[in-house]
Amino acid sequence: MRISNTDAYYEDSIAGQPQVKYGVGAVDGDAAPFVSMPIGSKYIRNGAGFVHEYMKLQNKGADQDWALLSGCLMETLALADFTDSTGVTGTYTMVGDIPIGAEVTRVDLRKITGFAGDTSATIQVGVAGTVARYTTATPSVFATAEMVDAGAVSGTAIHTAAASPLITITANSDWGAVSAGQITVAIWFNGVC
Repeated sequence: MRISNTDAYYEDSIAGQPQVKYGVGAVDGDAAPFVSMPIGSKYIRNGAGFVHEYMKLQNKGADQDWALLSGCLMETLALADFTDSTGVTGTYTMVGDIPIGAEVTRVDLRKITGFAGDTSATIQVGVAGTVARYTTATPSVFATAEMVDAGAVSGTAIHTAAASPLITITANSDWGAVSAGQITVAIWFNGVC
C-alpha cells in the first residue's frame, strides 16, 4: 500500500495538511522532516520486529511535539536464540524496544512449538531485573499451541524510559534438557498523552 503525501482533500481552514511518513529512525522533533510537518501528521517507525505510530500534536520544534499513539513489538524465537543461564532458565532479549511514553496493554504468545525435552516449560515476559513486568501468569509453553494468554500486565505498565523486553523460559530440571521449541511473542502498547 502506498500513502500519498500530496495535498488532497485540502480545506481552507487547515493551516497545513497533515502528512504521513515512515522510516526506521526515531522521532527528532527539531530536525527535518519532523520539524516542518504540520500538526496532525503521523510518523510510522518500523524496524526489525517492531512498529511504532506517532502523531504531531504541537509545533514547538521539539521531540515533545510528537506523541506515541500505539505500537507492537513482535519476534519469533527458536530454542537456539535463547541463552542458557546454566540453571533452569533460558533467556532472550528482544531486538526492538518499548519506547518512552508507552503503556503495555497485553502480551500474546503465538504459534508455539512446544519447548519439550524436559517435563515442563513456562514463560515470563519482562525486563532485566523484573522478569515478570509484562505478565502476571507463568503460562506453559511446553506443548504446541496456536495462542496462549500471558495474563494481565503486571508491574509498572507506563515507560518513563525505553525498555528492551526480556523473555525467560523456565524448564523443570535444567535448560540444557530442552530439545525443541519456537514461539512468537507480541507485546502491544498504547501511548500516554
